[in-house]
Amino acid sequence: REANDHFKLAEKSLAEFEQSSHDRENIWNITGRNEIIDKVKNCIATAQTRILLEVMEEEYEEVEEELRQATLRGVNVTIIAYGDISSDFAHVHLHYMGSAIKEEYGGNWIVISADDVEVVAGIVSLGTDSRAAWTRHVGLVMPITEVMIHDLYLMEIMKEHRDELEKTFGKNLVNLRRKFSIHPDFKKHYLK
Repeated sequence: REANDHFKLAEKSLAEFEQSSHDRENIWNITGRNEIIDKVKNCIATAQTRILLEVMEEEYEEVEEELRQATLRGVNVTIIAYGDISSDFAHVHLHYMGSAIKEEYGGNWIVISADDVEVVAGIVSLGTDSRAAWTRHVGLVMPITEVMIHDLYLMEIMKEHRDELEKTFGKNLVNLRRKFSIHPDFKKHYLK
């Protein structure tokens, strides 16, 4: 009986490892706005240490309660906010371009990094045609997480040195954006 118990435990552990290993190697496509928001909520619910969330005001309202519950579990929640987002439980950093960037990109997106081990990133403003990717693949988790951290660096730098930076690079760093954009109108054409 004891040996059978050990075999059952081993089978269960192996199945969990196989699924975990499978998740670390794949990039899953999520279709539909509600499905994307549900996956983000799942990431929030399973996070144990840190959540980085880049979010527009509308989507924040849909995940706010889950974020609040995460902080009650001891999770550090940091939000890169587009629009009028405030929180009494999370660290909120208002993006210096705010809602102007929404027009530039032609829609809303959401990006979450949970515990630096999984990410969901996608466009959520296309209703049932919205698309996102979910993965634990380190080849995407690491750069997406680091881009979010670099956004935080830039927001802190802008908060402290905005006047000086805008003297050099123009309002909202327009000259830098122009330098690295392939679109003269700054409209990102991802949604063709």
